[in-house]
Amino acid sequence: MTMEQTCYQIMAEVIKRDALNRFHRVHLLAPEIARNVQPGQFVCIFLDDGDSLKLGTSLGVRFIMPRPFSVSDVEGDEIEIAFSVVGAGTAAMAQLKVGDSVRLLGPLGKPFSWCDGHDVALLVGGGMGYAPLPFLSKVLVRMGVDVVAIVGAKSFDELPVRVTNRCVLEVGDVHLAADEFAKHGVPSAIALEQPHADAFCGTAVDLTLSWLKANEHRKVAVYACGPKEMLKCLQRILIERAIYGQFSIEERMACGLGLCFGCACKVVECGKECYKLACVDGPVFDAHMLAL
Repeated sequence: MTMEQTCYQIMAEVIKRDALNRFHRVHLLAPEIARNVQPGQFVCIFLDDGDSLKLGTSLGVRFIMPRPFSVSDVEGDEIEIAFSVVGAGTAAMAQLKVGDSVRLLGPLGKPFSWCDGHDVALLVGGGMGYAPLPFLSKVLVRMGVDVVAIVGAKSFDELPVRVTNRCVLEVGDVHLAADEFAKHGVPSAIALEQPHADAFCGTAVDLTLSWLKANEHRKVAVYACGPKEMLKCLQRILIERAIYGQFSIEERMACGLGLCFGCACKVVECGKECYKLACVDGPVFDAHMLAL
């Protein structure tokens, strides 16, 4: 996986969509983006034209800035994005129908990269932070990398993934996996803060630590995305155990191109604190350089 910043602005047709509680997945026909996007990169969806403008008008809302979304998967000429309804923009997107069209800009941002010298990739997603990880798992598997995944949520109803009993990661007394990883042959495990008979009781970080303790003999590279507090706790574990990692951070973005400076995040480089832009310098960063 290498860094290439060819960017396309296209009208993309909604090919398929489905919903699970307040979580939605939309498949968009976007050949140029599908052929060039890399795991960890994102697209900006504009809601000021196409069928999305009609939705905004019907909701009494005028959308000015685009919304950024990680690419969750790629299949042929289609890309998949996953999101939860948190505001007017995502509420409008949740009403998109098959055949509707939206304007896309992408691929954008810095992708994940595989670091040679490791024998297993551990993917950790907290809530909707799981979104960029299925695509990453798919690409890593194709590269011949051994991949496992952990997805955490507060409760079963808050899980943004579809559960399955196929391809369950052997850790603790867990009997549930995420279908988004199972379809790529990647073992995964579900962690829930509220007790559930078939899931690990605790946070994604708790389950990650449990897995790391049981696999201390392995050279692990950790790839994670989720709430800031989760990444902060995970970063502490990686530092203590001298484990390599990359984090995709969740920041509010306006332009997605580094023009507005609205997504500045603090990092440490050469022992000094400075600021980077999540949209162009990230969203993927070395886990150890983020000042969380």
